[in-house]
Amino acid sequence: MKITLKCSVALLCLAELAFRAGAQITVPIASLPSVIGAYNLSYVRTNSDVVPLIGQSGSNYWDFSQTQSSSDSVQRMDIVPITDGGNGASFPNATYSQRFTGGIYPTPAWEYYQISNGVGRLYYGFYDAQSPYFDPLVVFPQPTIDLPDPVQYGHNWSRQLDYQLYDIFGGTEDIAFTENATVDAFGTLVLPGFGPLQALRFTAIDNYDFTEDGLDLGTQVDTNYVWLVPGMGLAAEVIKYGPGGSQPFTNYFQRAFLSPPVAPPASVSLALGPGTAILNWSSSTNGSGYIVQTVTNLTITNWTPVAQLTNLSLVVPTAAGTKQQFFQVTAQP
Repeated sequence: MKITLKCSVALLCLAELAFRAGAQITVPIASLPSVIGAYNLSYVRTNSDVVPLIGQSGSNYWDFSQTQSSSDSVQRMDIVPITDGGNGASFPNATYSQRFTGGIYPTPAWEYYQISNGVGRLYYGFYDAQSPYFDPLVVFPQPTIDLPDPVQYGHNWSRQLDYQLYDIFGGTEDIAFTENATVDAFGTLVLPGFGPLQALRFTAIDNYDFTEDGLDLGTQVDTNYVWLVPGMGLAAEVIKYGPGGSQPFTNYFQRAFLSPPVAPPASVSLALGPGTAILNWSSSTNGSGYIVQTVTNLTITNWTPVAQLTNLSLVVPTAAGTKQQFFQVTAQP
């Protein structure tokens, strides 16, 4: 049997072929940035014409590669410990936080998460001091799964969440939140500083019902278009804000232009045993773990996952009756 090991860098060419063919991808929840120290930078603008950006259902080519314009500000997202900012005790089950600075954030903001393989990303609440009239700390009564595992084309999900905001006058604003989301598009996404990327886009309709002390304060309905890329997570986003809320913008557009990758294993070795392939590799800087995948034909773009692990070796049974088999080892952010 011929068994060949391909490194991550060489696979970039294969990925580009998949883009041209309009291949659909799957985004495992473990591929989202969740390792302390990871970060990305995005261009952000508001109150612009977002209609031409959205595309259609099914296969698309989205070109968001334009350079920074005068209306673009820069937002930074950092993966930080839950203790960053001083509110980690309110989120004891969260394992990391996303800290946002710049962009539309006049002050830093934090969101608290946990990755649960096979379940999704659990969202526990946030700290956001943009409004001077509300307590910036919001702890959800129970975590909400804002992204399932995995995210695939054609999938849909719904979620509901009731939570409260406390104002400086001693009042309590109750928010009944519902979301209905559908992964309705896939294709090639081009961002500034990146080549073509395989992406999924999901559309989420978010409904907010506001009441305070039993008084109905109205409803706001926002439409979200989110582009997901494995290893990068949220690569681009368009939000069309509905009337009825306190949001000062009509819409929002974000697109990443820098997302430092995790280096692939520097060296990988392959040996054959009786009916097995023995893989060994060196550690990757800032990587949280490794994914081993296999195919029997390099014209196939859908690699089959073999294992997701944190150690540096694996013994894999070889496929019976095949003349060749290929393996790849990639580092997770």
